[in-house]
Amino acid sequence: MGSPDDEPGRYEDENRHHVRIDRTFAIATREVTLEQYVRFLNASPGVYRIDENVNVRRVSSTPDRPAVKVDWYDAARYCNWLSQQEGIPESQSCYPPGIAEGMSVPADCLERTGYRLPTEAEWEYACRAGSTLSRPGGIWDSILPEYGRYMSNPMGSNSRHLAVGQLRPNELGLFDMLGNAWEWTHEPSIETYAGGLEQTTTDKDPGGPISNWIARGMRGGASDCCEPRYLRSAMRNRRLPHSRYGSDGFRVARTLHLPAPTDPSGGSKSSPPPARTVTPRPSDPTSTQVRQGEIDSK
Repeated sequence: MGSPDDEPGRYEDENRHHVRIDRTFAIATREVTLEQYVRFLNASPGVYRIDENVNVRRVSSTPDRPAVKVDWYDAARYCNWLSQQEGIPESQSCYPPGIAEGMSVPADCLERTGYRLPTEAEWEYACRAGSTLSRPGGIWDSILPEYGRYMSNPMGSNSRHLAVGQLRPNELGLFDMLGNAWEWTHEPSIETYAGGLEQTTTDKDPGGPISNWIARGMRGGASDCCEPRYLRSAMRNRRLPHSRYGSDGFRVARTLHLPAPTDPSGGSKSSPPPARTVTPRPSDPTSTQVRQGEIDSK
């Protein structure tokens, strides 16, 4: 994770380091759309109605554009709701029923199979899609508009979001990992990464109560970003969890427990199965189907 010292546009909080993700995980191929999110709102009285916000109507004017002006708490509520819709047992929910400041997520939340936000490590791993360059499509700003929506690209100098999945995906088939909307991540954002290239840390939840004054990580850049430097795999942003901006959305992730593949000798291989990507069904945006992906969790 992170960026080399000579990467154009890098920031000091992107120091390179090794992280081990010791689980198989799935991540959505697209950002959560306004249509999907409104279904959640209609089933969740008391949650802030982004669809009634004038700014949201301006920047995400059609149901197939990303749901924005969503704070971290409501993104977590959506994840729990989606788990319920999919029939995932409540014991596998990654966030407690009473989502609010002061809550603590379960210690085993990253082992549970309910929907959740991706960790920063998961997000960057999925974004890179095996690339060590600043972007999965290459380092050149000139090709960024092909797969990243931001203010200065040729598609128009305004901050309106595109319908999700309109630009080129990365090598894992994930759309809009760079641009369109900033995406919340699961854990608090630390100022500087621990470790370095000489050691490997394990991706895990740090625990502790969630505070309105401890920022959570955001990734990917957005349509209102005016410089290409904000649309890089290693670029880090952070917001307070109760903040709402017209550029902020999210995509869902989950941990998968898949049976180990069987080797020809009749035993089980010790290496983990590949992860999958999660695609919303066009006929039912609240459901998901799982297809083979190429993410290796190791």
